[in-house]
Amino acid sequence: FVSPSFDAAERQNRLFFYGQDKWRMTPKLTFSYGVRWEIIFPETVNGDGNGGWLDLKTGEIRVAGIGDIGRDGNVETDLGAWAPRLGLAYQLNERTVLRVGYGRSFDIGTFGSIFGHFATQNLPVLSAQDLAPANNFDRVFNLADGPPPPVFPEVPANGRIPLPDGIFARARPDRVRLATVDAWNVTIQHQLSENWSVEIAYVGNKGTHVFSGFDGSTPTVPINQPTIEGFGVLSTNERKPFFHKFGWTQGIDFYCNCHDNNYNSLQLKVIRRFAQGFSLNANYTYGKVLNHDATQILFNDKLGYGPPTFDRTHTLIVSSLWELPFGRGKRWGTGWSRALDLVLGGWQINQTTTASSGRPFTPSYRDCGQDQDVGLCRPSLVGDPTPSDQNRNQWFIPASQVLAQNGQVSGPWQRPQPGTFGTIGRGALRGPQFFQTDMAFFKNIQITERVKAQFRAEAFNVFNVVNLGIPESCIDCNLALAGKITSTEPFTIQRQWRWAIRLEF
Repeated sequence: FVSPSFDAAERQNRLFFYGQDKWRMTPKLTFSYGVRWEIIFPETVNGDGNGGWLDLKTGEIRVAGIGDIGRDGNVETDLGAWAPRLGLAYQLNERTVLRVGYGRSFDIGTFGSIFGHFATQNLPVLSAQDLAPANNFDRVFNLADGPPPPVFPEVPANGRIPLPDGIFARARPDRVRLATVDAWNVTIQHQLSENWSVEIAYVGNKGTHVFSGFDGSTPTVPINQPTIEGFGVLSTNERKPFFHKFGWTQGIDFYCNCHDNNYNSLQLKVIRRFAQGFSLNANYTYGKVLNHDATQILFNDKLGYGPPTFDRTHTLIVSSLWELPFGRGKRWGTGWSRALDLVLGGWQINQTTTASSGRPFTPSYRDCGQDQDVGLCRPSLVGDPTPSDQNRNQWFIPASQVLAQNGQVSGPWQRPQPGTFGTIGRGALRGPQFFQTDMAFFKNIQITERVKAQFRAEAFNVFNVVNLGIPESCIDCNLALAGKITSTEPFTIQRQWRWAIRLEF
């Protein structure tokens, strides 16, 4: 890429207004409410000609500050970003409280800049050449001649430059529309006794207009088939000009707020406050996450909608702290000698146990690259893939032979017909469950009035449980390994001990 500009920069103005109040409607009912208004103005550049916006309707670059184009690229400001917050707390009786809450918030992007700094990364500020040969292994240019010179078209009086072929560009919607997150919960809290309490809650949220991005110039329907008349078997670069009206062969990055996600869960909690040297916190969640994956299907984005790889239907986390009642000043061992107390007295044990159901995964097949360009490498499911004795040597039933022909069936799987996608959905199968217990042992030793030592022994995965990973998900890539689990869950460990002594004075 080449840029003739040394001072092009972007700025963005933002305004926020907020108000809140609390109304005690009755002695048992409290209503909290508030609202936030967010005004995010479009990105602007610091001078005429210091930025460009690709218009996908016309194939032109709108140059900032030229003709009737403002320095914000004529991008529309969204004035409807209202974020209410509502909360109700009702005391059902002396020991039970009902809480209901709802809130809306907005996301301004990973780096806090909505769509990034792309306005200064288009013509006429930056020329990024995308030189693609017709065939994958053809040369792009001769080394003796060098690459073609950079392209900087003359900016006409109306400020609109037709995007030349081969010049990479970025596009975005013509309206600043913030990603929206709506979150809600309904919770009942009940005090069982002085130290014990329980909670049951429905917790959910929904993301709307979530940010995403993809290459809008890559072919997005299956045509790599000789059965489609006139095409034969063409390379990806040869197919690009047929998929949009401007005949571009370069990549076009399109950033959008065009995706959704949601989360719904039932949550149970049991709490014992610290008393008599013991505390407990147990949490169980039955939930589900749905979102879009990185594969973009312009004509049907629901094809990439499903549970992500981190979704777990059941999750139980139990943590506790126990000060053992042995030693001087404790329930038992008050009269112990200093030597005996040094060995057996004053110990504390902490533990955290996590148990969860398996993560989702999506089966694939070997020759999907010959069937489509979109990345939806999914076969069709025509039977039950669950074996009668599910274990790491056969977590699911794979194909018994390579699916070399379209429409071929092997076991519970079928290779899709030309021009179609496989019927199995994203994240349709689940891997093994997860279990791990971490423990820590502490002992405080009072050496003198001002000097204290603490001995610590920490054990991670103390029971040395092997947490199996996702099985080999390609149903026919390697028939000897398909459906088998050959690795452990990422970021899991075998049992590890860590010892430490801390001296305080």
